[in-house]
Amino acid sequence: AFDEYGRMYVCELITYSERRETKLGRVSRLVDSDGDGRFDQRTVYIDGLEWPAGILCFDGGIFVASSPELIYCKDADGDGRADLRETVVTGFDVSNPNSCPNSLRWNLDNRLEMMPSTGGGLLEPVRWNRAHADRPAANLQIRGRDISIHPRSGQMRAESGGAQYGMTFD
Repeated sequence: AFDEYGRMYVCELITYSERRETKLGRVSRLVDSDGDGRFDQRTVYIDGLEWPAGILCFDGGIFVASSPELIYCKDADGDGRADLRETVVTGFDVSNPNSCPNSLRWNLDNRLEMMPSTGGGLLEPVRWNRAHADRPAANLQIRGRDISIHPRSGQMRAESGGAQYGMTFD
């Protein structure tokens, strides 16, 4: 994924591990510092992730699909590494490394849309419930459906769709 400054963010699953708890995944940020069209700087933006399989840039940071969570990360002090790590949604199924949430895209209504893959899950809207403790939202069962999330509030809704990998819009 590319941010508004042309920096590229790349999910790295260091080893295709059936042991999710080893947390060998990371996201690296690549920068073309001299403007020659070639990335010449690489920084590990965030590490210790479980099966990262999708990224989307937003508001100076990134959303990362890292089973069982969708997290938001941001570099607050400018050193190229994420200082903020917030769980937005949790509960994606983790029974199969071939069915990780993926394909984060902007929908036409400015909501983040993603595929939970074939595993689905019972999703908890962590960001929404933290900000709206007086009116928490119910968890959402999403087997066989895609999901959209409001990027600021964390409000979720099930959408049509449902496949393993590779959602796009045209």
